[in-house]
Amino acid sequence: MTQRRMALRALWIVCVSGCSFHASCGGKTVDSKKGEAAIVKMLATSGLDATVSCPTGIKAKQGDTFDCTAVVGGATGKVKVTQKDDKGAVEFELVEGFLIGAKLEGVLVDRIQQQYGVAAKVTCGAPFRASVPGETFTCSALAPDGDTLTIGITVKDKLGAVDFKIAEPAGGAAPPAADDPAPAADDGDEADDTDPPAGTDDD
Repeated sequence: MTQRRMALRALWIVCVSGCSFHASCGGKTVDSKKGEAAIVKMLATSGLDATVSCPTGIKAKQGDTFDCTAVVGGATGKVKVTQKDDKGAVEFELVEGFLIGAKLEGVLVDRIQQQYGVAAKVTCGAPFRASVPGETFTCSALAPDGDTLTIGITVKDKLGAVDFKIAEPAGGAAPPAADDPAPAADDGDEADDTDPPAGTDDD
């Protein structure tokens, strides 16, 4: 079996270090509706059409945190909200993100072309998946000559980093791996042919 391993980001998280907004409702609780709207807007900048739900009745208290749920295409993520003061100023970050199928497919197409010189068509099934560490699934790569490669995907963390390995096709061995390490992908993807790094997000 030929194995190529890489750590990549299938989704670049916006404001991973914290986006701030004011969610006061004029009283002593956080306005969950304002929070939901702000999170929806943040995810939309990454092309995600999300439905967000935040708990109600949260007392405004500096330093306290709570979680909101974001659902994208049936996949569920988590947004951590931290209160910056006791007047409704909060900061949030996506702590459990998503794998976007189209982005993952595009990155795999590029890597197969770079490594093997094959213009394959890659399909990974579900358009969105929750980024659950340890979860595995497969993608399929169809080469112009009709050969099909199975690509095993393993989710590495909660923010879209994955490893992949390419299995041998039924008709023979997969193309040999290139001698040089895979180059870093655009927009912050990280690649490594041995042990993949944990990786960080750029946006």
